[in-house]
Amino acid sequence: MLAVVVALLGAAPASAHPRSPTIALDFRLRLESALNGVHVQLPDGGRWIRIAVDRPHVLIVRGSLGEPVLRFAHDGVWVNTASPTAAADRIGGGSTSARGWRKLTGGRAYTWHDHRLTPPPVSSPGFAGKFSLPVVLDGKRTAIVGGFWRARRPSLALWLGVAAAAALALALVARALAARTRLSLAAVLAATGAVAGLAMETAFAVANPFGSHTRWAEVAAAAVLVAAVVTALVLRTTVGRRWVALVVGIYAALMGLDAATTLWHGAVVSSWPAPAVRAAAVAAFVCGGIAATLAFLSDVDERHAGRSG
Repeated sequence: MLAVVVALLGAAPASAHPRSPTIALDFRLRLESALNGVHVQLPDGGRWIRIAVDRPHVLIVRGSLGEPVLRFAHDGVWVNTASPTAAADRIGGGSTSARGWRKLTGGRAYTWHDHRLTPPPVSSPGFAGKFSLPVVLDGKRTAIVGGFWRARRPSLALWLGVAAAAALALALVARALAARTRLSLAAVLAATGAVAGLAMETAFAVANPFGSHTRWAEVAAAAVLVAAVVTALVLRTTVGRRWVALVVGIYAALMGLDAATTLWHGAVVSSWPAPAVRAAAVAAFVCGGIAATLAFLSDVDERHAGRSG
């Protein structure tokens, strides 16, 4: 059982990895131009750009110095290895040892990080400026244009207050219950926290296709734990409820903690409204934390009672 707990602790905070999908940031990026046959997306909250080009169009993306960087042609996507912009953005590995065009993919779509999508240093909410990526579409010069919008930050004090009030209320309820009923409450809270985390992770995965395999893996793990805690509630075994409440509660609390950045960043990358995501994060953390605490205290009380007897 200890190995399971350790594995869950290591799996939950996936967003700590620098290449993990973004869930919250300060800016929103919005596209303002539409080019015939060119499909532009800004995945991962705008940290990356993805372009797909329909046949028979040919698109050349130019760099910061006006040099050609990427070419979307009939036979795939190519990178100019002599481009300083390609080297700076590490497109195709960023190697400058060779000169000329190197094929990246045989498809018609490519995703990369472009430093020109970095938001400006603006602190006030609202419109913060525009970005423009010059391109050549079928021999004609044009551009992919969009804007930066700084989102208004939520009240961190408000959400921390909600979390503290909920934790205090649950603690008072638990204190008034008998030991066996308290353990049942722990299992119910673990299930509630896991469901909140499951719904939250699903909303993240649906909204952000970049690195979605990571999020969907967490969705699957949360679904398994929800099933486990429901099974423990149905079987009504004291030991089973205690361990399931402990493990699932810890995992749910970690999912809530992993989403804590949504409490102080204004733009949330989710298919849910931002307030709903923040509420789910608080619910996962509080319910999971209280469930794990009650399960631990139940085990301590049982051991103490055994020694006394």
